[in-house]
Amino acid sequence: MLNLTIVLTMFFLLIFSTFLVVDLPFITFIFADLPQSVNVVYSNSVLAIGTFQGSLQMPIIILSSLMLNPKLNFVFVCTYYAIGFYGIPIFYSGGGSNYLSQPTIGYLLAFLPSTILLSKFAWKDFNYKKYLLNTRYTFFLAFLNILFIHFIGIFTAFFILGNSSKFLNTFQAYFYIPFLSQIMLAMLMCIIASNINRIKFDLVSRYKNFMETALKKSTTRRRLAKKINIKKTF
Repeated sequence: MLNLTIVLTMFFLLIFSTFLVVDLPFITFIFADLPQSVNVVYSNSVLAIGTFQGSLQMPIIILSSLMLNPKLNFVFVCTYYAIGFYGIPIFYSGGGSNYLSQPTIGYLLAFLPSTILLSKFAWKDFNYKKYLLNTRYTFFLAFLNILFIHFIGIFTAFFILGNSSKFLNTFQAYFYIPFLSQIMLAMLMCIIASNINRIKFDLVSRYKNFMETALKKSTTRRRLAKKINIKKTF
């Protein structure tokens, strides 16, 4: 029941974060033309500082990988794919099979292998204290996760856009500008996941101890009642 509640909550957050567009900060050393969609606060011949509009989809994907074990995470992401490709517009730019032609399709498809690996290593041997609750370890995994998603996403976007875009422009728009904000949000997700998991495991442990204690008391009472009945018989 607890896992089902977490899955439903994460699914709601994933869909909500996809359509929640917020202004995120960026700092970049200019080596290609800045996208017109960014808001530049300060710039010179070397440095540019400003904001860009982005979704919180990637941080929530990282959070779900740390909240759900590998099996649940696999079902979670596959269900998200199935609903979106069926035609319900829950992806960033819509849904349906036509989404395969979108420049950002590589990012979407990279979610499954990257999050499965993140979840697998975070939940390794179910050694919570050593891996899952270790914020520095999970942040390192999240960092590699983001790099992997961008690696697949950028080259897929460049392949789809073809001659209509220079590689450096694509690299800067899709990776270089949002990367800093995504790293900061990933760190926040690791901290949140660590604290929530710590509370969850503590509650589960207390519940198990309570049930074991209640079972022992119940067994002891039955044994005493049985002994009393035996004495009365004789």
